[in-house]
Amino acid sequence: MLGVSRVAVLLVVLAVLWCPAGAGASVLSPEGSAPGLVAVAPAPSGGSALVAWATGDRLGYGTGLAVRDRRADGSFGPVQTPAVGGAVWSVAPALLPSGEAVMLVASGPGPGPGSERLLLLRRAAGGGTWTSREVIAPADGQGTFIVAWAAGPAGDLAALVRAPGGLRLVRVPAGGEPSVLALRAADPVGGLALGPRGALRLVTSEGLRVIARRGSMTGPLGAPQTLGRGRLPEVGVAIDRRGRAAVAFSGQTGRNGFGVLAAQAPAGGPFGRVRVLDAGPNAGAPQVAAGAE
Repeated sequence: MLGVSRVAVLLVVLAVLWCPAGAGASVLSPEGSAPGLVAVAPAPSGGSALVAWATGDRLGYGTGLAVRDRRADGSFGPVQTPAVGGAVWSVAPALLPSGEAVMLVASGPGPGPGSERLLLLRRAAGGGTWTSREVIAPADGQGTFIVAWAAGPAGDLAALVRAPGGLRLVRVPAGGEPSVLALRAADPVGGLALGPRGALRLVTSEGLRVIARRGSMTGPLGAPQTLGRGRLPEVGVAIDRRGRAAVAFSGQTGRNGFGVLAAQAPAGGPFGRVRVLDAGPNAGAPQVAAGAE
């Protein structure tokens, strides 16, 4: 079952970090470390998870990256600080069934944006040292930023990245090497989802058109499908374990109206009829969650 909810992300984070009744909350970061940009990657089998966040100093300047593992018994491992060469502006983690961990991280040495490079970090199953390699370099005063990301059930990782020269789709198959695909979309917005057997759904904005594409973790994407019209739409996408997809986005609901619209698609097929979910004056920020069935 696929459902659309504005609180889906909050529920997912709460579910991943759930502890037995009465256990209370866990403080993950040291006092005074000015944490931010928290990202959570649950293990495909459930139970454990990887929590990553950007660190900063008492003045609010970014200093690096911190990681902690949530074990199956609900306890947390020690803080790890992989070397990323500066402040972290965005991070996308994933856990593989084997226990290997991967992350895409946009980081740079400057106090402001413009120098961030996109790094791929890996850690072997069982822990140990993080290794890193550069995937996209900054150029002409433009850095990188992860607009949206998704982790698949097999540990695949994909991210929509704002990079010098436009948007890029970065795909890291489970246990494989990263690839970078240039996209026609110029607006730094969008959403994507990964499903079983590497199925991928990508929704971006081209001018005033909201465009959906489908593909996999390798090769070109399929033909574009226009879902609607909207300037800089907010997008949520999900794929359930049967491969069915759902999308929700902010856009035009009529000649002068704006709201949240949604559509569903069968496994491997195009999205069907687009319906208006909410035409209220403050409708926006949709999120989509895939159920277990």
